[in-house]
Amino acid sequence: MFMLTLKSIAIATLFVTATNQMTLAQGPSRIKVLGEAMQGHELVIYQRHGQEKAQILYYHSQATEPISAADAKELVTAIRKDLKAADFALAKIKTHHDQDTEVQKQIVLIEKHLAKTHEECNLCEHACSKDAPDRIVIGDCCSRIWHEVEAAQYETKKLLRMFKIVRLEPPKRVESKAQAAAR
Repeated sequence: MFMLTLKSIAIATLFVTATNQMTLAQGPSRIKVLGEAMQGHELVIYQRHGQEKAQILYYHSQATEPISAADAKELVTAIRKDLKAADFALAKIKTHHDQDTEVQKQIVLIEKHLAKTHEECNLCEHACSKDAPDRIVIGDCCSRIWHEVEAAQYETKKLLRMFKIVRLEPPKRVESKAQAAAR
């Protein structure tokens, strides 16, 4: 029994040591890929959130019951916040790849689309600032924001493919304490 336990401990130690060595061997390149993946997917997520909020505001502007000026302003502020976060994520990628001309060209394409969305946010915000928000202008601005973000997402997917990043893996499932205790 003692020998079996000792043998199990030795095998477990060998396994942990080998796993550690493999992880250390992958070190910097694996970290670089994970960093690029996170930066790229942050960009995608913020773009998508801004796009979804623009879609919500668009449909509010099309509804028979008018949206309040306060609610419209709140949604425009949320759209702008997500687009600024997308700009920030893109800026991080830009600084990490300042020597790569192909990546820089792709980033310029994304920046052009995001710049147009900021212009539309300004127009939308102006339309929301009236006592009775101009629903037609708000709807038109939100439509253009949605489509510009769609174009930015298309270019962002190209950028991620340049990094050979297609998608992030789902998080590993974590067992609750009750599930672990049941075993």
